[in-house]
Amino acid sequence: MDNRNLFFRYKASLILDRLQHINYPPSVLALFQRRYHLARAHRITVRNLVLGVNYRRRAELDEMAKLVDLDFTAFLKVKKPYLTSTQINELADTGFYIGAHSKDHPLFTDLTRDEQITQYRESLSLVQEEFGLPYGLFSFPFTDDGVSASFFAALSEEGMPTLDASFGTAGLKFDPVDFHFQRVPMEMNRFPASLMVKGEYTYYLLKGLLGRNEITRE
Repeated sequence: MDNRNLFFRYKASLILDRLQHINYPPSVLALFQRRYHLARAHRITVRNLVLGVNYRRRAELDEMAKLVDLDFTAFLKVKKPYLTSTQINELADTGFYIGAHSKDHPLFTDLTRDEQITQYRESLSLVQEEFGLPYGLFSFPFTDDGVSASFFAALSEEGMPTLDASFGTAGLKFDPVDFHFQRVPMEMNRFPASLMVKGEYTYYLLKGLLGRNEITRE
């Protein structure tokens, strides 16, 4: 929100785009090799290094950006890839519901339970307070696969922000958590929405024959 920071995977993409734009100069590849103790100063090796950075190591991307003279702060100021608070308010005024999506888009199964709770609580509280929302919606970043039943149980504890519904990305499936719904990832391909929904429903029925259309949570 308000272009305050950039998603770590977008940072990796921009670094690779910059390397491609300058045609992977040997001098820069050598810098990566020395800094990260790579076996070879080769573009594929460097590319794999950049793409291999996960959420826990995301700070390394800021250091890598310096090696290719890339300024993420300047990029955010010029390109403004994210919605501003004003734009979000305008969407809400036209009837859109606004929800939270975590603080900085981690894969939840890479986090401890306490970290998961923090991501949920702080992001949803911020959205509700910033926009005066009388409801609470939360959509998991990446996926909710592997998120425990105890996490969902904790969402109704005292001190937690109000939650009306949360969303995963597993397509059409039953979920044992009554306020949690699996959505169809409509952005994953270029087929018409009507065809995608029909395909998901057919797939759901086929999974039902195999007993695989219901999510289980430990």
